[in-house]
Amino acid sequence: MSEGQLATAGNKGSAVRSDCWISIKIETSGGIDIQMKSKVESLYGESNINLIRAMMSFYEIENAVITIEDSGALPFVIMARIEAVIRKLGLDQNKRYLPDWENTPPESSRDRFRRSR
Repeated sequence: MSEGQLATAGNKGSAVRSDCWISIKIETSGGIDIQMKSKVESLYGESNINLIRAMMSFYEIENAVITIEDSGALPFVIMARIEAVIRKLGLDQNKRYLPDWENTPPESSRDRFRRSR
């Protein structure tokens, strides 16, 4: 990785909903600096920052400035945007970040009644 590499992905602006714009600039020192502007920061800001830090650790990125403009993006959208930026930077083409999903649906038996309203 060389210092000063910069890439972006996503959409931003007043008309954007449920999406985000992400910029990552690779640095040689300073750790991970996350600058977030979010419509849902009071509800999901800490969760989103933890997700971003987990992804940076997974991709072994130790020094970067990450700028995010979040318009209510769900976690899988944030993950996709970060992965797109990492691909643009050419950092790791073979890894795929898959989080541990805690809420998996229960298994159902084949002969159970299936009803809908």
